[in-house]
Order: sequence, then C-alpha cells, then structure tokens
Amino acid sequence: MRFYYSSQIAPLSSQAESNLKVVIDIPQSSELEDFFVLFYRLKSKKGLFGPNLVLFVKLIGGNQVGEKSAFDLPEPAKTESQLFEIASDLMDEGFGSFERCLLCSKMLNGDITKARDVLSNLMIVEAS
Repeated sequence: MRFYYSSQIAPLSSQAESNLKVVIDIPQSSELEDFFVLFYRLKSKKGLFGPNLVLFVKLIGGNQVGEKSAFDLPEPAKTESQLFEIASDLMDEGFGSFERCLLCSKMLNGDITKARDVLSNLMIVEAS
C-alpha cells in the first residue's frame, strides 16, 4: 500500500484552517482484509499536538482474502438502529466515544467481536 500526503498545513498561522489530502493506492492483489484503520498524529518541532485523527476504511470489491465457498452467504446488512445499539454497547464497555464506536461498527457491518478487537488495538496504539 502506498500513501501520498499533500497539504498546505505547514505555512498556517495560529487558528487558521487548511485541507489535508491523503491519496491511498491499494494494489489489486492486496493482502488486506475488507477493512483497515489509518491513525494519524500531528507533530511539529515542539512535539505532538491536536487530536489524533482516525480514519475507518471499508473496502468494497475485489479485496477478499482467501477463497469463499459457494455456500458462504453474505452477512445481511445491519439496520441503522442495530448499529446504534452495537455502538452504544461498545461505548458502555469503554472502547471510546459513541461516534468512534459507530464508525467502527458501520465499517464492520455490526460484527461486535471484530469491533472490540479493532477498537482495543486502536486504544493500545493511542496510548503508546
């Protein structure tokens, strides 16, 4: 996977705003699962600053790892209310804000086991 960063952030003065553009090139024969999480920290000469930036990415299309059986049916999509309930449960379990838990559960179509794993790994990375 290749990442290309392009921004106009460096010349900003205090309280100014700008866009950060990230282009992600995912090879066709990727060994990724059907999702990944990007984690960014902003750093200056004085050290880290600002909030951590987290991007939940759900891959759609030909990025399946391994072969699926013809008998493997796709998981039916969860309803919005089911995703909200799962996100609320994850938040109550201490995995972060409701918004973060909701984005993660949407990325994983409500798979709470995978969501716990992703969110706990994200918490470990943030703490280091």
